[in-house]
Amino acid sequence: MRLFCLLFLVLVNCDSYHNFQIPKYAEKEHLFQPELCITLSEPYKNADNFYRYVQVLANRFNVDALDLFKLIYFETAGTFNPNAKNPITGASGIVQFTNESSRKIKDKNGKFLSSASHLVKEYPTIEAQLEIPNKRNWYGGPVYQYLDYLDPFEGTDDLYLAFFYPPGRKIKNFEFPDYISKVNGGIKNIKEYREKVNLAFNKIEREV
Repeated sequence: MRLFCLLFLVLVNCDSYHNFQIPKYAEKEHLFQPELCITLSEPYKNADNFYRYVQVLANRFNVDALDLFKLIYFETAGTFNPNAKNPITGASGIVQFTNESSRKIKDKNGKFLSSASHLVKEYPTIEAQLEIPNKRNWYGGPVYQYLDYLDPFEGTDDLYLAFFYPPGRKIKNFEFPDYISKVNGGIKNIKEYREKVNLAFNKIEREV
């Protein structure tokens, strides 16, 4: 069901990447740590601009920024499209919010959203979906709100389960229900999901 697009990743020294700007609120709270900058070629050049948001968000919740970046890449089939939508489940957004998870998210006025479609309408850009609370939005974007709801995270698998199937968190050797596996390419457990995410991401690295 997922079509993987070609994406070029280049790791660069942050001192040489002059257009890389830290959000002011992140700089103030010391949430940005420039160990790694990512720059992307067309048609994904907007992704190098939002990676800083990924890193700020990851630091806030003590999760790995690259893992979060990989999840966004995989869940949007390599497009980084904030309006990405699963044609079967209707899950939408950069981490594929379901209607159920979307109803836990508030808009900028503090009102709960009604559906995944409503979420991408209220938060139409990658940056809007990733930002932490600030003067523009006291509640933060939907990814921040969702992570805050599920915080804390106990390692990589726990983070991946939070986005793929939260009920499986903290259950040893958990196997996904058949209906979940069926609509997600036959993935049976978190190990298989993690392997698919890494395989997709490693593929684009090999293609550079």
